[in-house]
Amino acid sequence: MSAGVNCKFNHVALSVDNCDAAAKWYMETLGFRRIIPNATMHRTQDPDGIVFRVYGDDLHHVKVAYLGTGNQIGIEIFEFIDPNYRGGTTTSPTPFNPQAWTQGGFFHIAVTAPDPEALAMKVVQAGGKEFGQAVILPNGEQARYVQDPWGNVFEICSTDFDSLITPR
Repeated sequence: MSAGVNCKFNHVALSVDNCDAAAKWYMETLGFRRIIPNATMHRTQDPDGIVFRVYGDDLHHVKVAYLGTGNQIGIEIFEFIDPNYRGGTTTSPTPFNPQAWTQGGFFHIAVTAPDPEALAMKVVQAGGKEFGQAVILPNGEQARYVQDPWGNVFEICSTDFDSLITPR
């Protein structure tokens, strides 16, 4: 029996309270690049815009940054302006604890960098956090967990996924 099509990962969307600051952080810290200028969308100006057809009648104003990684995977950074469920204030980062990672759904994304330790240090210097200790796998590859200033957790892997988990 065929397993079906092997889908390629396309993009990840993050919600933050400051789209411009987050886009700048991801470009400066992880080297992502801006694909097109940030887009600000208002329901009054484009009531049939894609974002309003997807997210429904409650959304009236949103800003989005479109960033590219080095391997054709995109990062969309959303700032929901109206409604702003955060009440217009900066929220504390989501705690990285069992209550966060056992709720179901996505709880981190992963990036590949040749030196996870150096990138983790750069993340911390740029206002992020590092969690736990480096994970050294039996094949010698390593991973580290960090959090951006907006509470999004990501893993920094020393190699691609297949090589990371495949024994040598």
